[in-house]
Amino acid sequence: MQKLVKHFLPLLCICFGFINGNNPYDWEFKKYDNEIAIYTRSVKGSGFKELKAVTTFHSSLSGLVALLKDIPSAPTYVHHCKQSYIISSRGDSEIVFYQETAIDWPVSNRDVVIRYKIKQDKKTKTVMVDCAGIKNVKPEVDGNVRIPELKGYWKFSLEKNGNVQGEYCLYLDPGSSIPDWLSNMFLIDGPFNTISKMKILVSQKKYQSVNYNNILN
Repeated sequence: MQKLVKHFLPLLCICFGFINGNNPYDWEFKKYDNEIAIYTRSVKGSGFKELKAVTTFHSSLSGLVALLKDIPSAPTYVHHCKQSYIISSRGDSEIVFYQETAIDWPVSNRDVVIRYKIKQDKKTKTVMVDCAGIKNVKPEVDGNVRIPELKGYWKFSLEKNGNVQGEYCLYLDPGSSIPDWLSNMFLIDGPFNTISKMKILVSQKKYQSVNYNNILN
């Protein structure tokens, strides 16, 4: 069970957690390294905790969006991602994709269908990438466990020095009766490793050279 939770939680990677505006709980600082700050907090009505990570990227806004939309490349940076592929897309503003996370035997792999919705505040230039696990799009895969709940977002905000502050939030239920205390124990390292790799990969020319009609840099 420890391997399941440790490997799956970062799937996120590429996706991004859920903030409940009515949540009365405060964020608790957990880790700071590589300019990445990690926080968690309890969620009302759930035994699973919510994650928030804040960091600085040396990138354009479009470059970060391009990295997130490069769905087939997820296995190169999302912790223990086995495969990831696009199911459908709607212009530059929405994409639906499948992602599988590899878990060591005898625990079953986890998978999920995720939808990104991308929008920008044209006044502040802040970009929001909302993320949610969605159902009834792809049949469940034999041998895998379909994630019952995943909600999240990325928020990209321009800094005065030209860098971008990234805020990533994640709430998920990994399914299959995983104890909440065990899930929460391994909530930190996976997302941290994923974001650390993102900070390196996003500097590549194939991302920094991208421009979108719906994103102002």
